Amino acid sequence: MINPPIIVAEGWDLKLYGSTQDAELDLEPVDVEAGLYVAYDSRGLLLKLEARDSAVVLSAAEPSPTHQEQLEDLLRGALQRIGKDPMKANGLEGLVEAAQVFAFKPPRSSAEVFKGFFKK
Repeated sequence: MINPPIIVAEGWDLKLYGSTQDAELDLEPVDVEAGLYVAYDSRGLLLKLEARDSAVVLSAAEPSPTHQEQLEDLLRGALQRIGKDPMKANGLEGLVEAAQVFAFKPPRSSAEVFKGFFKK
């Protein structure tokens, strides 16, 4: 079972997604095919990214989480690069919480944009 948030790294860039669907919709299939991303769930479960029919599909790459240390290192590094003190975070759960600053914000739908525009 995959537990959000989904943490996706592309080199030094990091994004947190609230669901697998958000990640699948945002990630580019061409970049997945090029192997640019590494992805984990919030527990350190390594995720498999596949490009299928011009879409991205996420699934578990292992039966149980074995990449907690790699995820902790990734989150600590990302937090340090933006001037946050990762040592204040307590364990993996604390690091994931602190990394919410990297949370992906899905684009608003056209209907929401127009609805807001006409309210003015």
